[in-house]
Amino acid sequence: MQAEQTEPQGRYRLRGYHEILEKLTVVWQKNCQLRTKLKGIPVPFVTTVVEILPEKDRLLLNVSAQPQVNLLLPEMENIQFVAQVDGIQCRFTVERLLEGEWEGRRVFIASLPSSLLWQQQRAIFRVVVPLALPARCQVSMRGDVFDFPVLDMSVVGMALRDDEMQFDEAYEPGFRFDKCRLILPETGEVELGIEVRNKVSMAGARRVFGQRVGCSFVGVSRSAAVLLQRFVFSIELLEKREAPW
Repeated sequence: MQAEQTEPQGRYRLRGYHEILEKLTVVWQKNCQLRTKLKGIPVPFVTTVVEILPEKDRLLLNVSAQPQVNLLLPEMENIQFVAQVDGIQCRFTVERLLEGEWEGRRVFIASLPSSLLWQQQRAIFRVVVPLALPARCQVSMRGDVFDFPVLDMSVVGMALRDDEMQFDEAYEPGFRFDKCRLILPETGEVELGIEVRNKVSMAGARRVFGQRVGCSFVGVSRSAAVLLQRFVFSIELLEKREAPW
C-alpha cells in the first residue's frame, strides 16, 4: 500500500547526503509540522521530528494520537511528507515507517530519504524589488554589457527597467541571452540565462520613454536557485518588518 501522493521533480531537488541532512535538521530545530495524506484516512497525519541519527541513517518521528493511523502507517510504502519552513516547501519520501521506542517514548523510525525537495512555495509569486535592495542584471548585447535595474522578481523570472530602449526590435519575445549576471544585494551574484517574454512601454505622464521587459530564467543551476529563493524571501521579510500593522 502506498501513500496517496506523488512527488514532483525539478531543479530544487537535493540528492547529496549532507544537503539532505542539513535541511532535515532545520525542519527539526524549527519544530516544523510534517504532513502526509493517507489513502482511506480523511484527516492528514501530522507529526514532527523527534531526533535525527545520522550515524544510523535514521529519522525518528512522533506517532499519531489516533491508534488507527499508527496501525496503518507501518503497512504503507513510499510515504511522502510535506513541511513549510520560512516560506520554503520541504518535501521528501520515506520508504517505510516502523514503530519503535526512543528514550522511553513511542516513535516512528524511518531511513533518511534519498532525495529532498526544497522549493519556494509560490514559484510564480513576484515581489517588487525595493530601493533598499537594488537588484541589477547585466546583459551582453551588441558586443557591449548593459546594466538594467530589476523591477520585480520571482524564482522563475523577473522584469527589467530599460530606460534607453536597448531591448529593441532585434530582441523580441523568445530571444535568449546567455551568461547574464544578476546582482542580488546582501545575497550574492548569479550567472544564468534569460529569455525575453514581453515588452511593455513605460511612457506616460511622467515618462517619455522606457519599457518594462519581462524575462524568464533559463539554465538555472541548483546553487543559483537557492540564492534566488533567498533573495525573494529576504524581500518578503523586509516588507513584513516595514508593514504598519
